[in-house]
Amino acid sequence: MCEGKNKGFSLIEIMISLTIGLIVIGAVSSLYISNKRSFSENSRYARQQENGRYAILLLEEEMRNSGFFGTVKGTDVDTSDISIAGTDCSGKMAGFNLSFNVWGTRATSSTVNSCLNNVVVGTDIIVFKGTRGITVADGSLDGNTVYIRANRLLGKLFEGSDGVPSNIDVANATDLNWPYVTNAYYIKNVAGVPTFTRHKVTKESGTTQWQDEELISGIENMHILYGVDKQSSDGIPDYFDNAAKIELAGDWDKVVAVKIYLLVRGEKDPLYTDTKTYQLGDISIPAATGSNVNFHRKVWSTSVVLENSWITQVSKLH
Repeated sequence: MCEGKNKGFSLIEIMISLTIGLIVIGAVSSLYISNKRSFSENSRYARQQENGRYAILLLEEEMRNSGFFGTVKGTDVDTSDISIAGTDCSGKMAGFNLSFNVWGTRATSSTVNSCLNNVVVGTDIIVFKGTRGITVADGSLDGNTVYIRANRLLGKLFEGSDGVPSNIDVANATDLNWPYVTNAYYIKNVAGVPTFTRHKVTKESGTTQWQDEELISGIENMHILYGVDKQSSDGIPDYFDNAAKIELAGDWDKVVAVKIYLLVRGEKDPLYTDTKTYQLGDISIPAATGSNVNFHRKVWSTSVVLENSWITQVSKLH
């Protein structure tokens, strides 16, 4: 009678199998971690790209509408029957000062023009004034909207809830209602996060007032250069300069183009250290320090001709 032999794995075979298994598991885990990190980085980059692109698109739309007051110049609009409740901005930034189509400044403190608070110091503010390029019929006015009623010679600001004003009629002229817009864009410190913010004139609960609208987080800096057509009034900028120099020269009414630079950061990445400096037009932003070094950053820029400003400038010559 033959006795059967039961042969199992030897210790050496088991050790080899375990080693191979650990190598396979390690490789799969490494590939998973690598893919996960790559996905996270791509997602952060995509969100950063989207934020920068959206901010630029908003500003480009504002620039194209800036200075369009329906069928009249801003200086021909009567603003005497309307006012801002609460704290209005002052000077050129005042909600219903239509003497300037665009105006800007650079923040030297966290409070600017008595109406902007928590502003990130060392960033620009830009203000656009104009109307949306649509008209609204007399019977379709929105009670929570401010309008300019204008014909080819005169205009008047009014609130939709007050009904159509009747004292701007001119013989053989047609009055049209245009939704009025005043928006100031700036970088606001929101719980330590720089946030692209729109400060706008709006009407809520029967009151016309300024109101903040926080739009995009992670916009660290904004700097603007203004193109001035000072010589020939042909709509072509003779030079570009920053807000302080435009203010000093008194050339806001000659601004016909704008270059905007944005420094946009993504989400925090503890495995990344940013040591670069960034050039925004005529200024240099130094490398980040402290807890701010762990952000990917990118500069976005755009240039837009302010066609309505040029038309207004030319009309003053005739």
